[in-house]
Amino acid sequence: MNDLERDEDPDGRWRGWVNEQLDGPYQALFAKIHSLSLMAAPGFEVVVGWRTEQEHRLKAKTGKGMSDAEVARFVQHYERLTRWILAEMPERADWTVELDAQRQPVGER
Repeated sequence: MNDLERDEDPDGRWRGWVNEQLDGPYQALFAKIHSLSLMAAPGFEVVVGWRTEQEHRLKAKTGKGMSDAEVARFVQHYERLTRWILAEMPERADWTVELDAQRQPVGER
């Protein structure tokens, strides 16, 4: 549980709703997947940096985008699921490309 979940969802209501959606309505979407590919980050720790880079580029191009603090908060919404995907999905995916911190492929399964 990260700070956002601990502070803003102390009773687990949001986490429970997300899990219900993944176990319920999303199953119809998942059932349509014929081949599953995963581009796997080396760990969740790089995700904030990657998203911050994207926002900096967006701001340079459009003048709009999230601040670094807003990115850090935004990414926390996806931390639990991202960590679970990185741990669980490589064994289930038909093809996994492992990336390094610079987003370069370093291996595949």
